[in-house]
Amino acid sequence: MASSKVALRAELLGRRQALSPEDITAFSSRITDQLDTLSEVQKASHVAAYWPVLGEVDIRRWLMRVLDAKHHVYLPRYDVEKDAFDLCQADDFEVLVQGKFGVWEPPPTRTPLTAAEVNNQVEAWLVPGLAFDRKGNRIGLGKGYYDRLLAHAQGTKIGLAYDFQLLSSLPADPHDIGMDIVATPSEVICCN
Repeated sequence: MASSKVALRAELLGRRQALSPEDITAFSSRITDQLDTLSEVQKASHVAAYWPVLGEVDIRRWLMRVLDAKHHVYLPRYDVEKDAFDLCQADDFEVLVQGKFGVWEPPPTRTPLTAAEVNNQVEAWLVPGLAFDRKGNRIGLGKGYYDRLLAHAQGTKIGLAYDFQLLSSLPADPHDIGMDIVATPSEVICCN
């Protein structure tokens, strides 16, 4: 199973990184339009998300609209000592700093949420990935960071993907955290 995930990661990362900036903008706009139709997102005032890298679905404009609407946005920040990501409030995208793996994240001055705060506050999670299937299985970059970050998440987990990243089935391990919903430019899949 591990070797099939490695091959899949390489293929899909290559395809994603080959997208033109115009394609990323157009597809991402359609995906964020899909997000706006989801009741789970409409009623969420606390949203955990990501700042896109490596051709991921670009949700930056959407996140700015969420902040403008006075909602709370949280982004992952890498903690070197724990070798894990914490979640920190991001109320000003101008102060993001480039962290490990080239990911833009809240600065070190931001206090990370506790596990209880994450579970009690975050109502919707926007999750990147390299591949998703209709059952909500997800394959990321292979380090397990998102699986650990999402392990106790109570909010709705929404995978964001380009159409070519939605596959009929994926290999899944017991520690892999599944999505409740997957949104692509052309459809929204409820996985439960």
